[in-house]
Amino acid sequence: MGANLTLELRKQHPVHAAVHSRQLRQVQFSVHQADLTNLDELDRLIAESSPDGVINCAGLTKIDQCVKEPARAQRLNTWLPKKLAGITHKRDIRLVHVSTATVFDGRKGSYRETDSPNPLSHYARTKFEGETAVLEQNPEAVIARVSMFGWSPSGKRSLAEFFYSHLRQGMRVPGFTDAVFSPLLVNHLAGIFQSLLTEDIQGLFHVGGSDAVSKYEFGRMIARKFEFDPEDVVPARIKDHPFAGKRSPNVSMDNTKLMEALDREPIKLSTGLDQLYRLYQQGYPQELRNLAVNNLD
Repeated sequence: MGANLTLELRKQHPVHAAVHSRQLRQVQFSVHQADLTNLDELDRLIAESSPDGVINCAGLTKIDQCVKEPARAQRLNTWLPKKLAGITHKRDIRLVHVSTATVFDGRKGSYRETDSPNPLSHYARTKFEGETAVLEQNPEAVIARVSMFGWSPSGKRSLAEFFYSHLRQGMRVPGFTDAVFSPLLVNHLAGIFQSLLTEDIQGLFHVGGSDAVSKYEFGRMIARKFEFDPEDVVPARIKDHPFAGKRSPNVSMDNTKLMEALDREPIKLSTGLDQLYRLYQQGYPQELRNLAVNNLD
Protein backbone atom coordinates (compact mmCIF):
# COMPACT_ATOMS: atom_id res chain seq x y z
CA MET A 1 0.00 0.00 0.00
CA GLY A 2 2.70 2.49 0.97
CA ALA A 3 4.54 2.22 -2.35
CA ASN A 4 1.38 2.63 -4.41
CA LEU A 5 0.05 5.55 -2.38
CA THR A 6 3.41 7.30 -2.62
CA LEU A 7 3.59 6.96 -6.41
CA GLU A 8 0.02 8.20 -6.80
CA LEU A 9 0.13 11.08 -4.32
CA ARG A 10 3.51 12.41 -5.48
CA LYS A 11 1.77 13.53 -8.69
CA GLN A 12 0.06 16.32 -6.74
CA HIS A 13 1.88 16.68 -3.40
CA PRO A 14 5.35 16.57 -1.85
CA VAL A 15 5.49 13.12 -0.21
CA HIS A 16 7.67 11.79 2.60
CA ALA A 17 7.92 7.99 2.81
CA ALA A 18 9.15 6.04 5.84
CA VAL A 19 10.95 2.77 5.09
CA HIS A 20 12.66 0.22 7.30
CA SER A 21 15.27 -2.10 5.73
CA ARG A 22 14.30 -1.53 2.10
CA GLN A 23 16.54 0.78 0.10
CA LEU A 24 14.82 2.84 -2.60
CA ARG A 25 16.36 4.26 -5.76
CA GLN A 26 15.46 6.78 -8.46
CA VAL A 27 12.70 8.23 -6.29
CA GLN A 28 10.91 11.54 -6.74
CA PHE A 29 9.96 11.90 -3.09
CA SER A 30 11.68 12.15 0.28
CA VAL A 31 12.67 8.90 1.99
CA HIS A 32 13.25 8.48 5.74
CA GLN A 33 14.83 5.30 7.16
CA ALA A 34 13.21 4.25 10.43
CA ASP A 35 12.63 1.17 12.56
CA LEU A 36 9.08 1.75 13.72
CA THR A 37 9.30 -0.98 16.34
CA ASN A 38 11.24 1.77 18.13
CA LEU A 39 8.34 4.10 18.89
CA ASP A 40 10.69 7.00 19.62
CA GLU A 41 11.41 7.09 15.88
CA LEU A 42 7.96 8.57 15.31
CA ASP A 43 8.89 11.85 16.98
CA ARG A 44 11.95 12.16 14.75
CA LEU A 45 10.02 11.31 11.58
CA ILE A 46 7.31 13.88 12.21
CA ALA A 47 9.87 16.55 13.15
CA GLU A 48 11.94 15.87 9.99
CA SER A 49 9.03 15.84 7.55
CA SER A 50 6.67 18.44 9.10
CA PRO A 51 3.63 16.95 7.33
CA ASP A 52 0.18 18.46 6.88
CA GLY A 53 -1.26 14.95 6.90
CA VAL A 54 -0.15 11.40 7.70
CA ILE A 55 -1.35 8.08 6.28
CA ASN A 56 -0.31 5.24 8.58
CA CYS A 57 0.18 2.10 6.47
CA ALA A 58 2.66 0.50 8.88
CA GLY A 59 1.82 -2.78 10.54
CA LEU A 60 2.45 -6.49 10.78
CA THR A 61 -0.22 -7.68 8.34
CA LYS A 62 0.45 -11.38 7.78
CA ILE A 63 -2.04 -13.24 9.95
CA ASP A 64 0.14 -16.30 10.59
CA GLN A 65 3.23 -14.18 11.25
CA CYS A 66 1.30 -12.36 13.97
CA VAL A 67 0.75 -15.74 15.66
CA LYS A 68 4.50 -16.38 15.61
CA GLU A 69 5.46 -12.85 16.70
CA PRO A 70 2.64 -11.69 18.96
CA ALA A 71 4.65 -9.01 20.78
CA ARG A 72 5.87 -7.46 17.52
CA ALA A 73 2.31 -7.49 16.18
CA GLN A 74 1.07 -5.70 19.29
CA ARG A 75 3.80 -3.10 19.02
CA LEU A 76 3.26 -2.33 15.31
CA ASN A 77 -0.51 -2.74 15.11
CA THR A 78 -1.54 -1.18 18.44
CA TRP A 79 1.16 0.82 20.23
CA LEU A 80 2.63 2.46 17.14
CA PRO A 81 -0.70 3.91 15.91
CA LYS A 82 -1.53 4.96 19.47
CA LYS A 83 1.64 7.02 19.77
CA LEU A 84 1.29 8.40 16.23
CA ALA A 85 -2.25 9.51 17.00
CA GLY A 86 -1.03 11.34 20.09
CA ILE A 87 1.72 13.11 18.16
CA THR A 88 -0.55 14.18 15.30
CA HIS A 89 -3.24 15.40 17.67
CA LYS A 90 -0.73 17.48 19.63
CA ARG A 91 0.67 19.02 16.44
CA ASP A 92 -2.72 19.47 14.75
CA ILE A 93 -1.79 17.13 11.86
CA ARG A 94 -4.48 15.25 9.96
CA LEU A 95 -4.25 11.45 10.32
CA VAL A 96 -5.63 8.53 8.34
CA HIS A 97 -4.98 5.24 10.10
CA VAL A 98 -5.33 2.12 7.97
CA SER A 99 -7.14 -0.81 9.55
CA THR A 100 -8.73 -3.97 8.23
CA ALA A 101 -12.08 -5.61 7.54
CA THR A 102 -10.91 -8.67 9.46
CA VAL A 103 -11.82 -7.01 12.76
CA PHE A 104 -15.17 -8.73 12.08
CA ASP A 105 -15.76 -12.44 12.61
CA GLY A 106 -17.19 -12.82 9.10
CA ARG A 107 -20.43 -14.51 10.06
CA LYS A 108 -22.73 -12.20 8.11
CA GLY A 109 -20.85 -9.86 5.75
CA SER A 110 -21.92 -6.48 4.31
CA TYR A 111 -20.61 -4.92 7.50
CA ARG A 112 -21.39 -1.30 8.34
CA GLU A 113 -19.46 0.97 10.64
CA THR A 114 -22.16 0.51 13.29
CA ASP A 115 -21.61 -3.27 13.44
CA SER A 116 -19.65 -4.56 16.43
CA PRO A 117 -16.23 -6.07 15.67
CA ASN A 118 -15.39 -9.55 16.91
CA PRO A 119 -11.77 -10.23 15.89
CA LEU A 120 -10.83 -13.90 15.61
CA SER A 121 -7.04 -13.76 15.17
CA HIS A 122 -4.22 -12.04 17.02
CA TYR A 123 -3.70 -9.88 13.94
CA ALA A 124 -7.33 -8.77 13.94
CA ARG A 125 -7.33 -8.16 17.70
CA THR A 126 -4.23 -5.97 17.58
CA LYS A 127 -5.66 -4.00 14.65
CA PHE A 128 -8.95 -3.41 16.47
CA GLU A 129 -7.08 -2.35 19.59
CA GLY A 130 -5.11 0.02 17.36
CA GLU A 131 -8.35 1.58 16.08
CA THR A 132 -9.58 2.16 19.62
CA ALA A 133 -6.26 3.63 20.72
CA VAL A 134 -6.10 6.02 17.76
CA LEU A 135 -9.54 7.47 18.39
CA GLU A 136 -8.79 7.82 22.11
CA GLN A 137 -5.62 9.79 21.38
CA ASN A 138 -6.88 11.72 18.35
CA PRO A 139 -10.70 11.96 18.06
CA GLU A 140 -10.32 13.90 14.78
CA ALA A 141 -8.46 11.04 13.06
CA VAL A 142 -9.89 8.88 10.29
CA ILE A 143 -9.94 5.10 10.70
CA ALA A 144 -10.05 3.45 7.27
CA ARG A 145 -10.88 -0.25 7.23
CA VAL A 146 -9.61 -1.33 3.82
CA SER A 147 -9.93 -4.30 1.51
CA MET A 148 -7.60 -3.99 -1.46
CA PHE A 149 -5.68 -5.58 -4.32
CA GLY A 150 -3.02 -4.39 -6.76
CA TRP A 151 0.64 -4.57 -7.74
CA SER A 152 3.54 -4.46 -5.25
CA PRO A 153 7.35 -4.06 -5.35
CA SER A 154 7.89 -7.72 -4.40
CA GLY A 155 5.15 -9.03 -6.69
CA LYS A 156 3.87 -11.18 -3.83
CA ARG A 157 1.79 -8.97 -1.58
CA SER A 158 -1.75 -9.08 -2.99
CA LEU A 159 -4.27 -11.74 -3.92
CA ALA A 160 -4.37 -10.45 -7.50
CA GLU A 161 -0.62 -11.06 -7.82
CA PHE A 162 -1.01 -14.52 -6.27
CA PHE A 163 -3.47 -15.54 -8.96
CA TYR A 164 -1.64 -13.75 -11.78
CA SER A 165 1.81 -15.22 -11.04
CA HIS A 166 0.59 -18.79 -10.66
CA LEU A 167 -1.76 -18.72 -13.65
CA ARG A 168 0.96 -17.15 -15.82
CA GLN A 169 3.10 -20.22 -15.09
CA GLY A 170 0.27 -22.51 -16.17
CA MET A 171 -0.34 -23.70 -12.61
CA ARG A 172 -3.66 -24.63 -11.08
CA VAL A 173 -4.35 -22.52 -8.03
CA PRO A 174 -6.91 -22.74 -5.20
CA GLY A 175 -9.54 -20.06 -4.71
CA PHE A 176 -11.59 -20.00 -1.52
CA THR A 177 -15.31 -20.23 -2.14
CA ASP A 178 -16.10 -19.50 1.51
CA ALA A 179 -13.97 -16.33 1.77
CA VAL A 180 -15.84 -13.19 0.67
CA PHE A 181 -14.45 -9.65 0.51
CA SER A 182 -15.00 -6.23 -1.10
CA PRO A 183 -11.79 -5.60 -3.06
CA LEU A 184 -10.73 -2.09 -4.13
CA LEU A 185 -7.72 -1.35 -6.32
CA VAL A 186 -4.99 0.12 -4.13
CA ASN A 187 -4.33 2.94 -6.64
CA HIS A 188 -7.92 4.13 -6.17
CA LEU A 189 -7.24 4.46 -2.45
CA ALA A 190 -4.94 7.42 -3.08
CA GLY A 191 -7.71 9.77 -4.18
CA ILE A 192 -9.96 8.61 -1.37
CA PHE A 193 -7.28 9.13 1.27
CA GLN A 194 -6.39 12.52 -0.17
CA SER A 195 -10.02 13.63 0.19
CA LEU A 196 -10.24 12.25 3.72
CA LEU A 197 -7.16 14.27 4.67
CA THR A 198 -8.05 17.54 2.99
CA GLU A 199 -11.78 17.72 3.72
CA ASP A 200 -13.32 18.19 7.15
CA ILE A 201 -13.93 14.48 7.69
CA GLN A 202 -13.22 12.34 10.72
CA GLY A 203 -14.24 9.01 12.22
CA LEU A 204 -14.56 5.43 11.06
CA PHE A 205 -15.07 4.46 7.41
CA HIS A 206 -15.26 1.24 5.42
CA VAL A 207 -13.04 1.73 2.40
CA GLY A 208 -13.67 -1.11 0.00
CA GLY A 209 -15.16 -1.76 -3.40
CA SER A 210 -18.86 -1.82 -4.15
CA ASP A 211 -18.92 -5.53 -5.10
CA ALA A 212 -18.64 -8.46 -2.72
CA VAL A 213 -17.08 -11.58 -4.27
CA SER A 214 -15.54 -14.81 -3.08
CA LYS A 215 -11.82 -15.22 -3.54
CA TYR A 216 -12.61 -18.06 -5.93
CA GLU A 217 -14.72 -15.72 -8.07
CA PHE A 218 -12.03 -13.06 -7.85
CA GLY A 219 -9.40 -15.52 -9.09
CA ARG A 220 -11.53 -16.45 -12.09
CA MET A 221 -12.03 -12.75 -12.88
CA ILE A 222 -8.25 -12.24 -12.82
CA ALA A 223 -7.84 -15.24 -15.11
CA ARG A 224 -10.29 -13.89 -17.66
CA LYS A 225 -8.85 -10.37 -17.54
CA PHE A 226 -5.35 -11.65 -18.33
CA GLU A 227 -6.60 -14.30 -20.78
CA PHE A 228 -5.69 -17.30 -18.68
CA ASP A 229 -7.91 -20.35 -18.27
CA PRO A 230 -10.39 -19.65 -15.43
CA GLU A 231 -10.74 -23.42 -14.95
CA ASP A 232 -7.22 -23.36 -13.52
CA VAL A 233 -8.69 -21.62 -10.45
CA VAL A 234 -9.81 -24.58 -8.35
CA PRO A 235 -12.54 -24.31 -5.68
CA ALA A 236 -11.22 -24.65 -2.12
CA ARG A 237 -12.42 -23.91 1.41
CA ILE A 238 -10.72 -22.04 4.23
CA LYS A 239 -11.83 -24.61 6.80
CA ASP A 240 -9.90 -27.32 4.96
CA HIS A 241 -6.59 -25.46 5.33
CA PRO A 242 -4.58 -25.60 8.60
CA PHE A 243 -3.80 -21.89 8.96
CA ALA A 244 -2.06 -20.83 12.17
CA GLY A 245 -4.30 -17.77 12.51
CA LYS A 246 -8.07 -18.04 12.29
CA ARG A 247 -9.69 -16.47 9.21
CA SER A 248 -13.01 -14.60 9.02
CA PRO A 249 -15.05 -16.05 6.13
CA ASN A 250 -17.16 -13.08 4.98
CA VAL A 251 -15.58 -9.66 5.53
CA SER A 252 -17.46 -7.80 2.81
CA MET A 253 -18.15 -4.20 3.76
CA ASP A 254 -20.86 -1.63 3.05
CA ASN A 255 -19.13 1.58 1.89
CA THR A 256 -22.27 3.77 1.79
CA LYS A 257 -21.07 6.05 4.62
CA LEU A 258 -17.79 6.76 2.80
CA MET A 259 -19.42 7.45 -0.56
CA GLU A 260 -21.93 9.83 1.02
CA ALA A 261 -19.19 11.66 2.96
CA LEU A 262 -17.13 12.15 -0.20
CA ASP A 263 -20.14 12.62 -2.50
CA ARG A 264 -18.83 9.94 -4.88
CA GLU A 265 -20.18 7.03 -6.82
CA PRO A 266 -19.02 3.58 -5.62
CA ILE A 267 -16.12 2.06 -7.56
CA LYS A 268 -17.09 -1.19 -9.26
CA LEU A 269 -14.76 -4.17 -9.17
CA SER A 270 -14.79 -4.30 -12.97
CA THR A 271 -13.39 -0.74 -13.02
CA GLY A 272 -10.58 -1.75 -10.69
CA LEU A 273 -9.73 -4.84 -12.74
CA ASP A 274 -9.67 -2.80 -15.95
CA GLN A 275 -7.22 -0.36 -14.32
CA LEU A 276 -5.12 -3.22 -12.91
CA TYR A 277 -4.74 -4.54 -16.46
CA ARG A 278 -3.97 -1.10 -17.91
CA LEU A 279 -1.26 -0.59 -15.30
CA TYR A 280 0.19 -3.96 -16.31
CA GLN A 281 0.23 -2.92 -19.97
CA GLN A 282 1.92 0.38 -19.05
CA GLY A 283 4.75 -1.40 -17.18
CA TYR A 284 3.65 -0.22 -13.75
CA PRO A 285 4.54 -3.52 -11.97
CA GLN A 286 8.10 -3.16 -13.28
CA GLU A 287 8.18 0.47 -12.11
CA LEU A 288 7.31 -0.72 -8.61
CA ARG A 289 9.96 -3.46 -8.72
CA ASN A 290 12.59 -0.97 -9.93
CA LEU A 291 11.78 1.26 -6.98
CA ALA A 292 13.27 -1.17 -4.48
CA VAL A 293 16.92 -2.17 -4.49
CA ASN A 294 16.18 -5.17 -2.27
CA ASN A 295 12.66 -6.45 -2.86
CA LEU A 296 11.67 -7.63 0.58
CA ASP A 297 8.19 -8.74 1.64
